[in-house]
Amino acid sequence: MTDPPLSVGLDPLTTLALAVQSSPGAYALLLGSGVSSAAGIPTGWQVVEDLIRRVAALETAEAAEAAQADPERWYINRFGESPSYSQLIKRVARTAIERREILRSYFEPTAEQKAEGLKVPTRAHRAVARLVASGHIRVILTTNFDRLLETAIHDAG
Repeated sequence: MTDPPLSVGLDPLTTLALAVQSSPGAYALLLGSGVSSAAGIPTGWQVVEDLIRRVAALETAEAAEAAQADPERWYINRFGESPSYSQLIKRVARTAIERREILRSYFEPTAEQKAEGLKVPTRAHRAVARLVASGHIRVILTTNFDRLLETAIHDAG
């Protein structure tokens, strides 16, 4: 009979933490919108839904009401296709500057939001920053448009 692997019965997070600690720089992180949603940053889909509502509100009161109730259905009925982030952004903003300005409010905090603790790095961002500062993590891939992780890493030195 063979012995069971030593990790049997251990919490997988414990074994992962030990592996990261034992092999600085060998692991990369893939971070998605979940890490920033706790900071009040909307997910990509939430941005899509809000932009759809904004577009509909510019058309008619009926369109605004329909999009408020079901933004995806309104968009499909209006444009004949399912909404996608890329296609919607092209529809509402023709240039990179216009896109940046429209999207800024979703990802950059106002002074009031900062005072309320919104759209600022969370404990998760700061924990990742500590891993970077200590050399345990050297590569981070992210789908996020916010700069919360960069801010946390900068703050960590």
